[in-house]
Amino acid sequence: NPNAWGIRFGTGTNPMFIATNPRNQPQPITAAPLVALNSNGSQTFVFFGTGRYLGIADKGNQDIQSWYGLIDDGSSTITRGELVKRRFTASGTGTLSNGKATTVRSVESRANEHDMNGKRGWFIDFDVRGDEGERVINSALLIRANRGTVVEVPSIIPVGSDPCLVGGRGYINYVDAFSGAGVNFPFIDLNGDGIVDDKDVLPTNHSDGKPDYGSSIDLQNMPGNVGMVGNQNVIGGTNGKVINIGKNLGGDSPSNRGRISWREILE
Repeated sequence: NPNAWGIRFGTGTNPMFIATNPRNQPQPITAAPLVALNSNGSQTFVFFGTGRYLGIADKGNQDIQSWYGLIDDGSSTITRGELVKRRFTASGTGTLSNGKATTVRSVESRANEHDMNGKRGWFIDFDVRGDEGERVINSALLIRANRGTVVEVPSIIPVGSDPCLVGGRGYINYVDAFSGAGVNFPFIDLNGDGIVDDKDVLPTNHSDGKPDYGSSIDLQNMPGNVGMVGNQNVIGGTNGKVINIGKNLGGDSPSNRGRISWREILE
């Protein structure tokens, strides 16, 4: 029901947020939001992406979907105009753990605490040319590293509109959790050498001249839920294979590093 595509707070009737894209089209939320406190515990963030992949008509749908990080202060309904807009603006080439070259996208700005002043969160539209139909149908994952807290979420891009045509591709997207900006340290193994270091950068720096560590890597198949085992993402996909992507959690990091959310499975 499009009229219910808002996250509600408290016991009132006002939605916390109603997700709509730049064309004012409703955005379905079909994966459970992730809730977390910011680094100093002063703000509650709600992370989620939009998109649907349930019916035949969903396959070819190319409405613009988005990724959100909202500050839940329990007050009035949040609007898009109160959020910081982040954009995918650059791309380069990386290497997956299987040795295949792949596309790496980048969010335009690096983490900066000041540009969130007076804002109620952030959003990123999945509107990159060539990636039409990109959407989020899985929950986000929060990862705490020594040099910052990162939120990541898988996105998928189905192939065509024919329900008999299988497959597609998708990305693992990762940004600074509490600003939505690009991470400011090597976080992910972009060159596929099994080590996360200063070599895991895009060839073009950010506008401030600082290294660009990417924000999104194409897995060349549609990913499912993202998991963490040790310092690696373990990701299954529609090609039936598992991809491992190394992460930089910071060596001698605190006990709450790595995956800091969990799910209970009842049998």
